[in-house]
Amino acid sequence: MVGLILGLTVLTGRAGAESPIVVGGELAVDGVFVAPERPEVSESQLVESVKQARALGLRLVVVVPNDPQPDPKAFARRILEASDADVALVFPPDGGLEANVVDEFASVGLRALTAARSKSNPVVATDTFTQELLAEPSRSIPPVVSRTVLGVVVLAVILAAVVMLEQGLRRGLHPGPLWSKPSWRSKAG
Repeated sequence: MVGLILGLTVLTGRAGAESPIVVGGELAVDGVFVAPERPEVSESQLVESVKQARALGLRLVVVVPNDPQPDPKAFARRILEASDADVALVFPPDGGLEANVVDEFASVGLRALTAARSKSNPVVATDTFTQELLAEPSRSIPPVVSRTVLGVVVLAVILAAVVMLEQGLRRGLHPGPLWSKPSWRSKAG
């Protein structure tokens, strides 16, 4: 009997752990799941943040689980797979934030995640993530790139000057025009 209970516990996960499939089904309603054990998080405010993100064209889901298994990052991936979302945000009980995004947002997902992790409130973090994810990328050239290009151009000019100086010195050691046939040779033999 104990073996059967242990086997069922292993198969169903730890007691209190949410299933990404069950949570994914609940996300279909409003895009938000807050575990009953997490009353400190305002579900209504998160629903409003998700509505705003969806109005901007971002299919966002937010999960505030009690026990994300096997870890918050894998749980976010599984939530994304179980839903039709572009982005799955997971706020584990120990704080922090994990996110999983579709390939379309992969290049800006890390920047958005970094910005959102600086916020402790899940509602503010969700809004920050959405803003960063949908922000237009900077079109200006970073100063480090400008300095690098300038350095390469200066080195190319110096190298060209050294090559010309070397050719000039060689011509001085070996007289004769560079672009015409030498006149010191005679055709008569």
